[in-house]
Amino acid sequence: MLLVFLVLLLVVGVMGRLLRRMRHTQAALQMSESRYRRIVETAHEGIWVIDADESTVFVNRRMCEILGYSEPEMLGRNVLDFMDEEARGLARERITRRRQGESGQYEARWRARDGRAVWTRMAINPLWDEQGEYLGVLAMISDITEQHHARKALEESKSRFRQLTESIREVVWLGSPDWNEVVYI
Repeated sequence: MLLVFLVLLLVVGVMGRLLRRMRHTQAALQMSESRYRRIVETAHEGIWVIDADESTVFVNRRMCEILGYSEPEMLGRNVLDFMDEEARGLARERITRRRQGESGQYEARWRARDGRAVWTRMAINPLWDEQGEYLGVLAMISDITEQHHARKALEESKSRFRQLTESIREVVWLGSPDWNEVVYI
């Protein structure tokens, strides 16, 4: 009887210690998960994860803001659903490269919920499991729509200026403010 009591006491002690360790590990895991969720949700970049079938499995709040969709509207949808036909062709090529293990940085055009074009700069990395199987893609996405429009306006302005200066008979030249350098002839 005493032996049974001692064995029972030992088992209860070991179980108690295991439960304490398990609670401690669980608390540490929850704290770590909370920390990473806070980082992801406060990031200025959109974060988008797609699976091997190109379906959306995760988007952060910023990604939803960039395209004007809610998270439930994006989850489960194919990433190509958010692009027009021209952009889809290029995206398909890039997805093929991800499947081959290639990372990359690109500019891409998306179609927002309200129909407007959204230009982004993306850093894309493939995701793999422990056996080396392709799981999908993780993309960090920055909205560069304003910069894209400004760059396009500058290019158009340069083109008009060049056409104007090439169509007149006089010589046109521009110099730097200190007159040390000829900027345009």
